[in-house]
Amino acid sequence: MTIVDGDIAWSKTNITDIKVSLDAINARLTSIEGTLATIETDVGTLQTTVDTIQANITSLIGTVAIVDSTLGQIELDIANLDAKITSLNGTVATISTTLGDIEASLDDLNAEISDISGDVVTIKTDIGTIKTTLDEIQDSINGVGATASTTLYVTSVLSAIAAVIGIIILWFLKKK
Repeated sequence: MTIVDGDIAWSKTNITDIKVSLDAINARLTSIEGTLATIETDVGTLQTTVDTIQANITSLIGTVAIVDSTLGQIELDIANLDAKITSLNGTVATISTTLGDIEASLDDLNAEISDISGDVVTIKTDIGTIKTTLDEIQDSINGVGATASTTLYVTSVLSAIAAVIGIIILWFLKKK
């Protein structure tokens, strides 16, 4: 088999071209590497582009991509699709793959902040690392920052009250 066109496979031989339905030869998608799809059939293995079989990601579970195509569904490691995080919007990452872009939450990607250097934040995920600025993720940080600031203020006020009470107690003890 040499060419896949929709649901038809064409085979060129020395004598003639053979045209056969992919259903008739039990074609099934077995893997995708980058933009190359591998199809197993009753008469052998063939390869075609992901565009030819209309492959697209329907969901992402961790690093496993669920891919639908004209030949059915397959589960793949997203690394096979040259996945890269291209942008962040709050806690949602846009992931660019050979099948197009898909969005996933940072929680689903097991994201962790690995470094903060000045205004640059490095975030490690199951898919890879992305660098962003504090300004770009300000909305996500505001809630955490407000909680941290409130805790610091309350702690400071309580410490000041404890110090004043301690001074008053010492003053009363010296008077006796």
